[in-house]
Amino acid sequence: MLQTAGELNTPLGNLIAVAAMVDDVLSLVILAVLQRLSVINNDDVDGESNTNVTTSMASTSMTSTSTSLTSTEVNVWLYMEPVVMSIVLIVCGIVLTKVIPTLVKKIPWRTDEQREVGVVVFMLLVTSSLVIAASEANTTILLGAFLGGMAFANVPKATDYWSYFTPTNELLTTIFFATIGLVIPVQELFDPLSIGYGLLYCIPAVFGKLVTGAFMKEWGNGLVVGWAMVGRGELGFLMAQESLENELVDKETFIASVWALLVCTLISPLLMRWALRRKRRKGEEEEGGGDDCADEVEVAFQHQLSPRFKGDGVLHDSHEVSSQSHSQSPESGTPQQQQRQRSLDLSVSVL
Repeated sequence: MLQTAGELNTPLGNLIAVAAMVDDVLSLVILAVLQRLSVINNDDVDGESNTNVTTSMASTSMTSTSTSLTSTEVNVWLYMEPVVMSIVLIVCGIVLTKVIPTLVKKIPWRTDEQREVGVVVFMLLVTSSLVIAASEANTTILLGAFLGGMAFANVPKATDYWSYFTPTNELLTTIFFATIGLVIPVQELFDPLSIGYGLLYCIPAVFGKLVTGAFMKEWGNGLVVGWAMVGRGELGFLMAQESLENELVDKETFIASVWALLVCTLISPLLMRWALRRKRRKGEEEEGGGDDCADEVEVAFQHQLSPRFKGDGVLHDSHEVSSQSHSQSPESGTPQQQQRQRSLDLSVSVL
């Protein structure tokens, strides 16, 4: 959207890009928490079945009570581990953004082709390592892949080198969205109740992202940032799919979430363009008004200064000119016009 609107390389575009990156990182952390909740949910189901068998075989109430306490014991680390490990992994990724560009620069590449192949291989190795580290750290592997790309963001021409994999990337992207589309029950998608819940979900979804623009000093920029952030990407669909597959939500909630994601994704570019046009139009009006005011002041000063040259080549005193102008044009007009005339006379006197 930013590239199409011509705002990608502007300060406002850079701000939106950074905000979107932070939003993606937070989404990946939430995805890691959802995956951990699904594991705990499955363990609880297995634990309940085992508890029922143990309870039925128990001969005393003490054994039953002990088993019940054991099955309901809450381990805080199970919930906090994906968050903590995600933060550690993010810190490692930030460090790599400083280390990798320096390392690539110091390697004595013989030719440009050698540098191109070397950087691509290096990208694959680093990204694979971060994906494995994310898996071992019990966080989402998508966070490792994201940090792998971020680590090479400051490497010159890294984006151009990776563009050779565009056909493969497009194929994998198509497969990714196809897998999400296959999960959506099309017949139930157009159920009036599901559509109604989806529209209700849009209210907090839109408001929660519009709030990000409230921190801007200018209201026009805030609207652009807010509506740009409203759009949901593939991570939203992925989290909805993960929640459905792990039985964290039912099918009705999943369909309502899909509707909310679709509506937000569709209205975001339209309203962002509207906010951007509104901001540009207001800026042009202010610039035009400022130019007209400057032209008016310049003409007024020239009109006031021109009598100082009476055609004899002599620059006469400004007080003399001011008195002559008052004698030639008596006080007339509205009080605002008189005040403006007195201000101009004072400016001429200062000059």
